[in-house]
Amino acid sequence: MNLEDRLRGAADAIIEATRHESPQDELKKLYVESDQRAQDPLELLAFDHAMKETQLGPAAYALGVHYVVQDKLDEADYWLRVAAQSDVGDAALRLAQLCELRAVLNFNKSEGPDSALEQLSHSQNLEARYWYTRAAAAGYENGKPELLSVAEQPNEPIDCCDHMEVGSSLLRAGRLVDNAQEEALTIVRRARRDAESFVEDAQEEADQAQVMAREARRDAQAFVDEARAEVESLANQREILALQLAQLRSMLEGLATVVARNETGRSGFGRLSGRLRRGRSRAASRRSVMSADVEFCARIIAGVQDALEMPDDEIPSRDLLARAIASVSPTGRQHDIRHESIRLAESTVGSQRRMSAAWGSVAVAGR
Repeated sequence: MNLEDRLRGAADAIIEATRHESPQDELKKLYVESDQRAQDPLELLAFDHAMKETQLGPAAYALGVHYVVQDKLDEADYWLRVAAQSDVGDAALRLAQLCELRAVLNFNKSEGPDSALEQLSHSQNLEARYWYTRAAAAGYENGKPELLSVAEQPNEPIDCCDHMEVGSSLLRAGRLVDNAQEEALTIVRRARRDAESFVEDAQEEADQAQVMAREARRDAQAFVDEARAEVESLANQREILALQLAQLRSMLEGLATVVARNETGRSGFGRLSGRLRRGRSRAASRRSVMSADVEFCARIIAGVQDALEMPDDEIPSRDLLARAIASVSPTGRQHDIRHESIRLAESTVGSQRRMSAAWGSVAVAGR
């Protein structure tokens, strides 16, 4: 049997022996091993030191916090330093804050740059930076809500004295204030975002309103320009109509003279009219005579049209000629014809005035 076989057999025996051991047997072996170590003075001293360190850290932390609350900074500095060296809670952060506070106090008490207090202040600032670095490495940062209180340290009472009770109350109140400030800032930021969104929407609506106003102004201006052009066209038509009425008045006066001579038989036009009506029966009605007169006047106006080179749509209709001739009496033909022409002109002028009033309304709406 070689060495490898012996080692394998010993390992199998150990595994087989431990497989059947109960927790009670393992605890008994642990006690036996502890008794054996207690018989060695060096191991016993190391064990006692470890136990003291385990109990000293939290106790030093609680004591240091007590001294801070009681405003005993020297004692608080000593015990917080012990707790920070044992890495208890946020002792390093509290010690850094305490060093920073003492540096500020010493600087305010110093009398000059060469005084001992100011030099002490500089050294305390350096020490505060060191402990801030230790606190950051342990997961604590200055000013963060992760700062632990005595109540958050294990196995340490919080309200063991009046000072600690007041201090814990102030700590809780400070945390409530911090939470309220954070909520207030959140509400303010949300309100600011809502206000900015509302202002942007209002600005967009204002821009749209300006665009609509410009479009409405352009439409109104186009409508006004169109109405102005229409009124100017009507004014031109009025001038043309006045000229045509003057021409019609002159023609009707001439027609009245021709008709009068036709009735008395003292004119070539009268003889022409007689020849036109010679074949008619004398018992024909006045309406037949009036139709003949209208036909006669129409022929005369056709000759006038050729002489004046007037278009067809500017020549009086047969109905107008019939009314003009019917209104002529043997005693006052020219007067009645003028009256009829003036009535037609006044009717045209009334229409023109109504159009001018409509133009005034359009101008007001455009402004």
